[in-house]
Amino acid sequence: MLLLIGLSAAGQGQHPPQRPLSYDIAMPGRPFGIVTSADGGSVFVALSDVAGDGGIAVVQRSGAAYVLSGVVPLPRAATGLAITHAITHDGNLLIAAAGPEVYFLDVSGAGAGGAAAVKVVGYLSDGANAGSIWASVTRDDRWLFICDETSGQLTVVDLNRARSNGYSTASIVGTIPVGASPTATVFPPDGVWAYTTVQVVSSLLGWPIDCTLEGSTDPTLVKPQGAVVVFKVAVAASNPSLAVTAAGQFVPAGCSPVRLALSPDALTMYVTARNSNEVLALDTTKFAADPMHAVEGAAPVGVAPVPVAWIDSVCPGGGRQFEPFPGALDAAVPECVGRGQVARGRWGGSAGSHDSRRILSAHFDSFAGWPDAVSFELRFAIAGGAEFGEARGANRPVENPSA
Repeated sequence: MLLLIGLSAAGQGQHPPQRPLSYDIAMPGRPFGIVTSADGGSVFVALSDVAGDGGIAVVQRSGAAYVLSGVVPLPRAATGLAITHAITHDGNLLIAAAGPEVYFLDVSGAGAGGAAAVKVVGYLSDGANAGSIWASVTRDDRWLFICDETSGQLTVVDLNRARSNGYSTASIVGTIPVGASPTATVFPPDGVWAYTTVQVVSSLLGWPIDCTLEGSTDPTLVKPQGAVVVFKVAVAASNPSLAVTAAGQFVPAGCSPVRLALSPDALTMYVTARNSNEVLALDTTKFAADPMHAVEGAAPVGVAPVPVAWIDSVCPGGGRQFEPFPGALDAAVPECVGRGQVARGRWGGSAGSHDSRRILSAHFDSFAGWPDAVSFELRFAIAGGAEFGEARGANRPVENPSA
């Protein structure tokens, strides 16, 4: 299921919504990654288990609501894979990381034509056992970074070359060894740096054993924390093997860090530490000078959080607001927050809409556990990550995908 939650600016008059502020759109497969078009008119949802193959669901804005337009099948089997994707900043190319393959889709016509106008234009393999799970594109649309979770590396692709050579493997510049299970990469606005999560660091770093075996109830500590790996985009693009060579490029980020999001000024990073059941707030200004002490604060957010997304709906004085729909959320939600983050366990992905008035979340298990309605849980990080507000929702109506 795809969950949509409405946000609105404080102090502004609100017209009665034509649809509930929060509702689900049933998906024909297990949703994992989400990305929106620049104008917010299209939402692309990466699915697995679609008639045996993976696919990209295209959800279109229709009046005050979003509806499922259709599913674009991927040409090779991707059953059961965790698929995430990115969209180039020119809005024309969608890139899906799907295990042994990375797919490229032309979405330039999606706004007018929906799913029927989306075409797969190519794919490449970054290794049969790479386990590609995350795709990120630099702001100039030149470089593509793929997180290969199984092989413990990032694959760097020259997108200009890929577009000109039919997306062949000749567009791969090289790989960056980073450690066990890299799962997400983001870029700050300056275009200089890149940040990647790895779930466990090498024992060669000599970090203390702080984490239990994930998924086990045994309290024995068996492994060190994971990290955010910091490196320069220019070095990665020119000589990937030299991009990560120093211990100081690894910033402790809790047990099994899996996703990260930056504040608009890029001074604070929020990381979901899945095996810590926390969201951490990290001071990025310490990454170079004092990486071992970059964590500003942490807050529990329930079991095994994965996605994290920035919310930026304007409140008086520059804060942010979450507006609950009637009867669904308790009074613990802060009306305005200085920094807004959403984190949830067992959801494949979350994204803020282009107009910053909606949260979109993929519930990876909803098709099996709650076919008609699901509950949700949101938590918002406030200044410095030291305080968190909590909101909990009850059941919501589910949209008929054929409507």
